[in-house]
Amino acid sequence: MTSGLQLLIAPGKAVDDPAKTAALRDLSARWTKALKWADAHPQEWVKACFVDARKLPAKVGALINKAGGTSSFPTYDVAAKAQQEVADLLVDAGAVPGPLDVSSELDHRFEAARQEVAK
Repeated sequence: MTSGLQLLIAPGKAVDDPAKTAALRDLSARWTKALKWADAHPQEWVKACFVDARKLPAKVGALINKAGGTSSFPTYDVAAKAQQEVADLLVDAGAVPGPLDVSSELDHRFEAARQEVAK
């Protein structure tokens, strides 16, 4: 079960290291730029990602790309709410013990860099 959001996941020791935190901030911004580019250049993205890299027919790549929709860049609060809803569903279904508070697992230090690029 997923909220549909793409999340950058890193171990706590990585985000506790200032050099690694800077690298993750840079990665987050570059990832956002890449997603925006792919949305703005769907034919080039399909060719590079699906045809060239995965050896799929262009029509199949185009269908996969279309099914994925366009990228969105929700704020930290919106993303946290979506993740909490998934966690609550898993607890309610008895799939995991609860309660769960996802806010302790989400780090908003990278949001400003990502939102700046997402404009």
